Amino acid sequence: VKRTNVEIIPRGFHGTKRAVLIGVNYVGRSEVITELDSSHRDVLKVKNFLVHHLGFHESNCTILMDDNDHRMPTRGNLMDSFRQLVNQTKPGDVVFVHYCGHGGQLEDQLLGDDHDHDHDDDDVRVHVHD
Repeated sequence: VKRTNVEIIPRGFHGTKRAVLIGVNYVGRSEVITELDSSHRDVLKVKNFLVHHLGFHESNCTILMDDNDHRMPTRGNLMDSFRQLVNQTKPGDVVFVHYCGHGGQLEDQLLGDDHDHDHDDDDVRVHVHD
């Protein structure tokens, strides 16, 4: 097997690197959905990789997790985080989004604006927090 190095951040990059990292273990929600045990750990590992290997500043890494130590991954907090990301990002910046939690697929909803002709399903995020 031939190994190829993939360049995530281009050489000579001078913009700002921003990340939104979302981890949902569904803590205390086992009556509604199966709790996960590694989403929080995975988010922290990804953040560590971004900061220590790709040069992201910790202050530019937004973390949303249902662990009582971070902002909860509610719809409102997700929308606020993405609005802030859009408002702060300039042409040439790098944006990294990571989601770890339950997900699934729904049959494609053909509304005339479908551009993903290569598959017939839409990916969905499963959330339990309002």
